Amino acid sequence: MIPLKDTEQVELTAQALDAKGLPAPVENAVWASSDVEVASVEADASDPLKAVVKAENKLGSARITLNADARIGDGEVPISGFLDVEVTGGEAVEFAIAAGTPTPQ
Repeated sequence: MIPLKDTEQVELTAQALDAKGLPAPVENAVWASSDVEVASVEADASDPLKAVVKAENKLGSARITLNADARIGDGEVPISGFLDVEVTGGEAVEFAIAAGTPTPQ
């Protein structure tokens, strides 16, 4: 679980690995967030295995997933990975003061 304050973002880098832990090629990588109101994810245009996760306007948790197709011989096999993100409130920086309806004394 990665903790993020509601004013933060974090860069992610994924690497596809084979059964021996060696780098393996993948295609069609797609990032997604389980709750875009908590955390959004945007893939890097030049490297689809990199992305930026940004805390959004809602506190809570979201699962960031990466799905891709692993090349196995002449075919492809879908693989996926995930990372959980917990967005918490930041430090107080000001007061919001609300007034009720005026009434006679």
